[in-house]
Amino acid sequence: MNENLNFWRTWHKNEKLPLFIAFFLLIILLLGGVYAWSQGQENIIHWDVLSELHEKIIATNSFFYDEFKFSASTPLWYIKERYMPSLVEVNTLAFYALLGGSLLGLSFLLTGLARLKGPWFLIGALTLGGVLIGMHTESVFLSNSNWPFLVAFVVTGSFYYYSNSYGQKLSTSVILMCWIILWSVLLVLANKYSVINQPNLTLAAYGLIAFLIISGVFIFLISHEIIAGLVWLVSKNAQKGKSSLPQFLIISVIFLANVLLVFLENSNKIERSSFVIPSIILFLISAVLGLWGFRQFIHQKEWFSYQMSGVWIYLGMASIALATVGFVYGTNNDPLIDLFEDFISISLLVVGLSFIVYVLINYLQIFKQGLEVHKVLYKAPFNKLIYARTISVFLILFLFSLKNFYSFYQAKAGISNAIADFYLVEGDLKAAETFYKESTHNDLKNHKANVSLASMALSQGDKINAAFFFNQTLEQKPSPYAFAGLSASLENENLYFEALFALQKGLKKFPDNSQLLTNLSYLQEKAKITDSVLVNLDKSLKNCKKCEVENTNFLAFWIENAKPEKLEEMSNLAENLDYNGLKANQFAINRMLDKETIFEKFELDKDSALDMSSAAYLFNAISHPKTVNKANIEAETIKKLQNNPYNEPVFESLSWTYAQQNYIRQSKSIGIKQLYLLANANSKYKNIYNQNLGLWLMKEGVLDQALVRLKAAGDTSSFSLLSNANLKQKVEKDLQVQAEKYGANITEKNYTEVLNQAPFNPYLIERISNYLTSKNKKLEAYKVAFYATEVNSESTLIWETLVKKAIDISEFEYAMDGIKKLETFAPSIRLEALKKLYKEQKQKVQLGGF
Repeated sequence: MNENLNFWRTWHKNEKLPLFIAFFLLIILLLGGVYAWSQGQENIIHWDVLSELHEKIIATNSFFYDEFKFSASTPLWYIKERYMPSLVEVNTLAFYALLGGSLLGLSFLLTGLARLKGPWFLIGALTLGGVLIGMHTESVFLSNSNWPFLVAFVVTGSFYYYSNSYGQKLSTSVILMCWIILWSVLLVLANKYSVINQPNLTLAAYGLIAFLIISGVFIFLISHEIIAGLVWLVSKNAQKGKSSLPQFLIISVIFLANVLLVFLENSNKIERSSFVIPSIILFLISAVLGLWGFRQFIHQKEWFSYQMSGVWIYLGMASIALATVGFVYGTNNDPLIDLFEDFISISLLVVGLSFIVYVLINYLQIFKQGLEVHKVLYKAPFNKLIYARTISVFLILFLFSLKNFYSFYQAKAGISNAIADFYLVEGDLKAAETFYKESTHNDLKNHKANVSLASMALSQGDKINAAFFFNQTLEQKPSPYAFAGLSASLENENLYFEALFALQKGLKKFPDNSQLLTNLSYLQEKAKITDSVLVNLDKSLKNCKKCEVENTNFLAFWIENAKPEKLEEMSNLAENLDYNGLKANQFAINRMLDKETIFEKFELDKDSALDMSSAAYLFNAISHPKTVNKANIEAETIKKLQNNPYNEPVFESLSWTYAQQNYIRQSKSIGIKQLYLLANANSKYKNIYNQNLGLWLMKEGVLDQALVRLKAAGDTSSFSLLSNANLKQKVEKDLQVQAEKYGANITEKNYTEVLNQAPFNPYLIERISNYLTSKNKKLEAYKVAFYATEVNSESTLIWETLVKKAIDISEFEYAMDGIKKLETFAPSIRLEALKKLYKEQKQKVQLGGF
């Protein structure tokens, strides 16, 4: 350790800054690769939630009046949800990371090689040319000639030659900065003058083949690093004179056994298990150890300076390899993932075994003496390392040949997938489809291409082809997304049982997948297989992660099936999550149980478009009289939602909610008038609206209209009972008492609040109108009576008040209309008095009496 620390301390000061920057880039690429690997298929596809709005009519206790108990039916809303695989999304960030990371890695590599002469310089020139050829730079300009490649190669090649000739005089910082500026200028020009939409993506997609080759060389070169690390670990801790060979053999055999298991897993010879270290982890460990191991190799071989060239060659290849691996996992390109994991496991197995033989041939006696083998690991006295690597190459080719060129076709399929991704983002769907299908021709059942083709079919409404492509993935590369997509496509074609069987087949492969269990319970519910629905809902709750959808469906099941005495017990079993669908169903249960609820934290999108879950949550909260509204959702907000064309499917429910919000919490008058509109319209719940309107009018003392609405609702028994009960006198007496109570302390500030307590009480309206007249607010006094007549149109007192207030403001035409109305039901004595007042006031106005 001290030796290593001293080495880094002697690093030239001018070289430290670019080195730290390169290390930082390497760490970012490493972490990005691990993150992309951990995300798996979620890099390109995720679960969407499809919410369905359901309604249920329940009976609620309304109020008691005299010896009568009034109840009404009311709708409530609840949500059922299921999972749908999203359309495939191309991970463009992975493309940019591949292009940026690889170009920086190429800059590191060329910086190191430019300081060397002879074949090393030539290797750098060939690498640069190969990368530029692979990128198909002409595709950026849709050119038939290769002038874009020639321009790029001349510019970059000239600087590479210059850095070779004068590299010893330039610091690494200057050379790297020049490379970065050079690549940046070329990319800026390519983006500015490109004739396609995504020039960066096309360079990354077509350049992938070059980056794969460099990555393959890098993986091969570091495949022995874990064994080399074990040599260091054993010999560093060995006691002189005591053999350390047994320890080395034991730990090496354990490592090779793990690699062999990885190889067998990748070959589908054995089932995957959690105790086997994955290929990517072994690769990353080898890459990190190689930074130290390559230094040891260069130091012992004395080929060139590690500080000036070696470290940059290694960091360049490592950056390209990490960027490529991150891209492969980030785009979930499963043919390349399989190829990468196969190559890692085979290389580690073959090269590791060859390296162990190399170590034993050359250093057996040193191990037995307990000496530090690692110090001379690459100074072989007998068998050179090149022989071990040559044998490894032939063994790797032999193992791959056992697959009958399948790996070659996987590589072609993976490259086609990358190019298809580019065309999909570009918007050229025909080209994207062509390359995805070419990918399936090389690897028929690869998940990436088939799911992408299914997604494209779904986006165009082609459910049959979507089902075909989903089904293609199931034999070799099944996923919950493919099973769910296949089931949904079959269900859409009315193939219910085939859709059901697809989910059951998926659950045999993924028995604990909560999404498939949720979708299965959804389909079983359609067939009314209640017991199976409950069993699968319970399983999905036990295996879910976020559990929002699962808890929502659990409550929906009990809303439909539970008895009232069981409902509260079952609802308490659901988790309390901040999720609108779950809240909507919880509020529906509270409405059924007539429990007080608190409505808060409700957010609307900027476009005021309601999704089904938010709609149900809003409707249940507002329409429940026992809801405490802390969400600042007022009638005006609901009105805006009504006016939004996106909310047209729930317009009627919004109208009901608007009426409820006004009647319960804001303006009884507006609420009743809104319900009049619903009851008179050709609405879905016309009878329910009439019934509730009748009860509201009963509460407000408008008995005649209440009876009309109850009869319109079809409630003939209640209509007959109330008609024969002779309630008229009791209602009048109660209205007088109510007017005395509310009208005791009327002021100019509170009269609107007082009026809202009983907006159609004739005695209160008379009091308020007279009070406003006394305060010289004659127009406001008239409006109070006028608005009341719109609902309580049979009240003699209200019409008398209206006529008087119309006369006060000299609106004699309106006054005459009121008198004509009174002629139909008012006593003649009171009517004659009004007519007399009308004539007198009209004559005064005509004679200029005012």
